[in-house]
Amino acid sequence: MPISSPDAFDNMGYPYNPSIVVNGTVFDEEMYRQYSPVFLSASLCMAYGVSFASFTALIVHVCSMFSFGWCSLLHFADKPLLVWFGKQVQRQLLLTENTEKDVHSRLMQKYPEVPLGWYMSLGLSSILMVVIAVGLEDTALPVWAAMVAFCIAAALAIPVAIIMAISNIQVALQVLHEMIAGYMIPGKPIANAIFKTIAYNGTTQAIGFSADLKLGHYMKVPPRISFAAQCISATIACFVATGVQAWMFSNVEGICTDEQVQGFVCPSTMTFAAATLIWGGVGPARLFNIGQP
Repeated sequence: MPISSPDAFDNMGYPYNPSIVVNGTVFDEEMYRQYSPVFLSASLCMAYGVSFASFTALIVHVCSMFSFGWCSLLHFADKPLLVWFGKQVQRQLLLTENTEKDVHSRLMQKYPEVPLGWYMSLGLSSILMVVIAVGLEDTALPVWAAMVAFCIAAALAIPVAIIMAISNIQVALQVLHEMIAGYMIPGKPIANAIFKTIAYNGTTQAIGFSADLKLGHYMKVPPRISFAAQCISATIACFVATGVQAWMFSNVEGICTDEQVQGFVCPSTMTFAAATLIWGGVGPARLFNIGQP
């Protein structure tokens, strides 16, 4: 088994075959016991460990001494333990569009803002489409779990955005989403993958959307034009990306295999597939609970 690899392996050192242990959308525990436990490379184990550490660091770094809530209880020797950006977050949440106008804000006052109803309509329609999709298709993802994923995406948007704005590095929290889904809906790898996609992409797209609006703000693009451009381009991209992917699967021989001659070995996709098997199929309970091999 290689030291560094995005793949999962069986007890013979070969790439793990998920079709043996996954029956449709459900994990088959009996076949798993007959086949093999999942073995991970050292680099993948290290990546998972860093992911868990980064989530804790994210909360500690961002959540500072609020004047309310549980953060006010975390003191040591009469000094707050969480001392970074919480006050700034609280202050910005209390500001209005008529407070502390800089030169850019004053120049942008000539353009009408995007109504809150536009954002609410877009958000509700997107949630509705997700609910319909997971309800009509055999995804094994309950609607309530999809709602939990949306809530996680919203809760993490501001902390992740702060780190992104300061360091230009986005904290990868996929492992956290996979672990939560693994405990909530165990033995359902497809559902785990969809849960992770909703939670992770929800946060990522919110940050990207905000960054584009900020760029438009500095370039003096009318907010409604920026909003429309983002919505139209995102809609078009959905169909283009799906079409290109379908074409590649049909026309690129040996895609996502080590034998692909043009180098389309899909390392990110293989990592995603391995994570789906590890967290959604085998599950965190079998990986981390006491008494598990």
